[in-house]
Amino acid sequence: MYVNWPGAIHEGGGEAVILVDERADEKQREAIARLVSGDVGGPWGVLGWTWPTVHGPLAVPYEVELNGMETRVRAGGVVELQMQPVRNPVTGVETIASVTLPSGIIYKDADLGASATFHVRDGISYDHSGQYASVGQFDYSGPPA
Repeated sequence: MYVNWPGAIHEGGGEAVILVDERADEKQREAIARLVSGDVGGPWGVLGWTWPTVHGPLAVPYEVELNGMETRVRAGGVVELQMQPVRNPVTGVETIASVTLPSGIIYKDADLGASATFHVRDGISYDHSGQYASVGQFDYSGPPA
């Protein structure tokens, strides 16, 4: 899911596009669409109301290379992301940064960097190249039974 908000996230009014791996069947696509709507809670429940306009889910092929600050993602012709470390603007030396958020709703630990390239095109459109980017593990396993 990629979202474009007109202002601060908490003000809402965002427009989103849901991308699903082309190998997913219709039932899986419907489940993902329901999950990100916010109707089932979790982090999506906190954020789902902020994107009243949703495009998709669109089925696209994914290419993902997880490699810390060198992570790359391509989702069909819709999303292209190439991450890079932050560099000291004077010396060019890489700056290694991370964050720990024990009560974080998106992730608990992440590496922080920048996007060398980050384009979204289809349903919504923006260029976030050269801006903040982060990568971290997450677990959306749902609430305890």
